Amino acid sequence: MPTRQDGQQVIEDLTVYLEGRMTYADLNTYSTLNLWELRKDAANRLGAKVDTVSGTGDLIAVHGADGVLTYTFDTSTWAPDMGVQFGVATSFSTTETAVAEKGGFSTTKAVSGFPYLGGAALTFSPESPMTISSLELRLGASGIDLVRELVA
Repeated sequence: MPTRQDGQQVIEDLTVYLEGRMTYADLNTYSTLNLWELRKDAANRLGAKVDTVSGTGDLIAVHGADGVLTYTFDTSTWAPDMGVQFGVATSFSTTETAVAEKGGFSTTKAVSGFPYLGGAALTFSPESPMTISSLELRLGASGIDLVRELVA
């Protein structure tokens, strides 16, 4: 991953767009499904997840230095099924986190600081089968406007 060399190794701005299909079971309990995660450790990570309860879903952008940003959207998008289509964009900067879902909503949250991600590993949906049809990583460009553009 590209890094800035004037101190700790960090990715200062990152926007991720991920589109594809995923499958998960209705467990009738609270479960968290990773869409993607860039993780060094529990406190230093970025990612997007779906939290499910009895077949409904919340889309979450994870920011390791400052908690999470969550919003509820059209739950039918994330209903348990074979090959559920999704399109999600998340962005992270030193000042804000943004998340949006294709055909859904978008929102932002102010954050303080940015995770230390030197040596972080990028993973995709280790919990559930997922097929990725489109993946875009943009470094040095982030924000709600870009996120909305990617899911439009």
